[in-house]
Amino acid sequence: MKRLITLAPLFAGLLIATACGPPSLSLAVLEPAEFHVLDTTHLIIGESLGRPLAKELSAAALEDLIREDNYFSLVQNARIQRDALLEHEALLRLDVVEFFIHEDLENRILEDERGLEFTTQTPVLRAQVLLEISLMQKQASIMEKVLYEGIATFDLDGPDSSAIVRDSELYRAALYGALESFLNDITPRIQEHSIPLDDSDENLKEAVSNARARSFSKASKQFEEYLGQNPSASEAHYNIGVILDAQSRFEEAMLRYDEAIKLNPKPLYINTRSSCAERVYFRDSLL
Repeated sequence: MKRLITLAPLFAGLLIATACGPPSLSLAVLEPAEFHVLDTTHLIIGESLGRPLAKELSAAALEDLIREDNYFSLVQNARIQRDALLEHEALLRLDVVEFFIHEDLENRILEDERGLEFTTQTPVLRAQVLLEISLMQKQASIMEKVLYEGIATFDLDGPDSSAIVRDSELYRAALYGALESFLNDITPRIQEHSIPLDDSDENLKEAVSNARARSFSKASKQFEEYLGQNPSASEAHYNIGVILDAQSRFEEAMLRYDEAIKLNPKPLYINTRSSCAERVYFRDSLL
């Protein structure tokens, strides 16, 4: 089952200079999730199907997870209509399809005193939920009737077997699993992008070293001075582009990449420009 990776507070771009390996700079980029929510940051739980207890626990579990994650906000409004949604809002339909607890036997692999593995069956109490989720903006659907399953078990022969297990606690644990998967599918994630520098020109080794050390002004000045004497130096154009790219100045970076590609269409230059264009798309789509 997929699990939610909790995001740190959002930021435009965190610069990290690599300390070893091929010369490169890294940039933390906020990327869309599997289901692209565009600019949605506010979820509204509308009318949903299911037992009252199931719906109540589902909403409470989702509220807890969203509060921890801190990307979306959440409210409940069963009367809201889709055509009344505002900018950055999406209507969430959270239908509880299955919601039950039953006793079961679970296979466990253990080791005996000689270190040999053997299989045993342990009685457990198992809660299982199945959610059918739809998420809609005013003009478009983000997802329609996607199923998410959550399962939680309680070991009836374990050290805590004498504890009183409330159904709602097991249900809540199962709901957390399903809803974490849902949030993982819609929450934009911060990913580290590595932007390679070009150190193939021996005359630019010092400038590349300064770029890696985050001395951007100094490195850029060295690259520009080198271009003044060697206007066809594609490496200098490209590396200035990398410095701009690593500062989230993507449009300026692509102009430099274009200059480098005109002079020398290296696959490195072409691929890096393509990655930069993708970063522009990610940024613009989440504004």
